[in-house]
Amino acid sequence: MSRRPSKEYSQQRVIEFFTNSVIAELEGILPYDSIGPKETAEFTWITREWMLAKESLGIFYLEDSRERQALECFDAALKICANEEDRHRITMTRVVCGCRLSIYDLLEIDETCEIETFLENKAEEIDQTKVKRLMGIADKCFFAGGIKTALTLYKSITERWPSNVDACLNYSNMLRATGSYAEAAEELERCLEKVPRDSRLLCNKGYALNELGRQRDAIPALEAALDVCPTDKHAWNNLGNSFYETMRLRKALDCFQRALRCDPDFSTANVNKRNTLRRLAGQVWPM
Repeated sequence: MSRRPSKEYSQQRVIEFFTNSVIAELEGILPYDSIGPKETAEFTWITREWMLAKESLGIFYLEDSRERQALECFDAALKICANEEDRHRITMTRVVCGCRLSIYDLLEIDETCEIETFLENKAEEIDQTKVKRLMGIADKCFFAGGIKTALTLYKSITERWPSNVDACLNYSNMLRATGSYAEAAEELERCLEKVPRDSRLLCNKGYALNELGRQRDAIPALEAALDVCPTDKHAWNNLGNSFYETMRLRKALDCFQRALRCDPDFSTANVNKRNTLRRLAGQVWPM
């Protein structure tokens, strides 16, 4: 007499059967070229349904431990994704998928060799072309979940070329994205010693200091950025946030209004302006 399978085993078999059935069904109706560029522009609803189905197939692949196929599905969905909320959701799922792969599974063989050679050979000279390629590999690693490798690569690039603004900005943005705000501020400060009048570096330093709760230190950096580039709406908005958090509401209001002069459709500054007006109406703070 055969032994009856356990409840857990039976449930697992049902899940596997369901997963494989859905994958087969989706694979049958989702050839990648089923929606071309012309149709993408004309049939928005059909395009989004295709994108959501491709995302679903990627999730089922992920559940079935087929990470490479899942990544391909998420990438295909992102290529035609027009909605910011959809894009954010798919990107986050893609990062989870990438974290389950070895970094060597995410890169081409020549990219892996280039990383290893670059990190081992500290004396190797680099030019802009080399840096651009390495930054591309680092970005690919980061967005696929290989965060540690990406940060290591960027750190090595900025140590060898401390005045490279693009590398510093990308590296500091990655540090901020991972919550390392103090390290981001330090990295930006090092680059500013070499390039003291770059508005992007000054802005990012202000952002990092704001995120650390050091609004009073952020204000001079953002003001210096606006001296260089007075039409930077994001710098005006962040300077307004710094003044708002330090209870200088009239100055904050002026900054949000300046941001809206740069871009009347800047919704973030508009919300901040309304919040500041409400707070000013409710109570008077010392300026």
